[in-house]
Amino acid sequence: MLVLGPTRELVAQIQRSAERFCKTTQILLETIYGGASKAEQLAGLRKMPAVVVATPGRLIEFLEEEPAPCSLKHVRHMVLDEADRMLGEGFEVQVRQILAEATMPNRQTLLFSATWPPAVKAFASTVLRQPVEVRVGAGDSCFSTNPNVVQDVMFLRDDSEKPSALCALLKGRKNVKAIVFVATKRACQQLERSLRGRVPLVCDALHGDRSQRDREAVLDHFRKGQVQVLLATDVAGRGIDVSNVTLVVNYDCPRSAEDYIHRIGRTGRQGKGVAISILTDREQDAMELIANVIEKAGTRMPPELAKRLGMLTSVGKVDPRMHWKEPWQGLDGNKYQKEDLKSAVESLWT
Repeated sequence: MLVLGPTRELVAQIQRSAERFCKTTQILLETIYGGASKAEQLAGLRKMPAVVVATPGRLIEFLEEEPAPCSLKHVRHMVLDEADRMLGEGFEVQVRQILAEATMPNRQTLLFSATWPPAVKAFASTVLRQPVEVRVGAGDSCFSTNPNVVQDVMFLRDDSEKPSALCALLKGRKNVKAIVFVATKRACQQLERSLRGRVPLVCDALHGDRSQRDREAVLDHFRKGQVQVLLATDVAGRGIDVSNVTLVVNYDCPRSAEDYIHRIGRTGRQGKGVAISILTDREQDAMELIANVIEKAGTRMPPELAKRLGMLTSVGKVDPRMHWKEPWQGLDGNKYQKEDLKSAVESLWT
């Protein structure tokens, strides 16, 4: 069996989960990912493990060596985990190359994805044969979010207020276990320094400039509760599977609906969770992105978000996400539907 994941952290988490079964069945497992010793991984491959969990990049490195230390000709089961993330990070060519190497005729391929955008649909249609499709969540929507996550928005005048707002947010939560997402590695480092001494919590950062050993140590400390606030970039934070995360903060705006869904999916896995996005009035695209996901998922729309979008539309753009109660009775005694009012409002702005 070969399992592919987009990041080192996800591969390590899959390894921990798989080892629970391997211990009692004496199945040999090996992990292959960048940032770790190739010699040790090569030694593990030579033991002919029954299960290999790998990132596409490091596995391709081994396959392209002369002679190649491993072969995929006898892979019976192929698992593509977080396929949307692998495609989003540009691994499609490498994944297709790996699939082409796995030539067993009756190979079973399983593809897992938190979102279902057109790119993933198109990819799946070319690599899966007569697949059975299982959906969990919002029916045909590709914007499926966990209903256990309460989504809210905090609005500020400008970005300079964000550090103080985050401090105030964290100070009010004594037993918090939080992940704070930021846009860049540099911003992650700066925010960590900014929080030191300002909140009564242990904070640490997870980003690509840290060594693999440091990243594993940070995750381990966060998992054990020795770190209460984890600052992470999207790349480093993907696939973090830590139980009892109570709060996710979007300190910087997500770039896409898929990123937003992946971020807030870190909480609400065991009971209720909270996801708060810190925005300014200038970030209209982010407001619309978040509102669109919330509407498609059928969950509660934050009142302040609906209010801000309504204010923005007053300059000539009608908000399609308004929640209408229908039918209602007008002053003239007649019954009206939402389409009646919508048409009337649109006529005022055109």
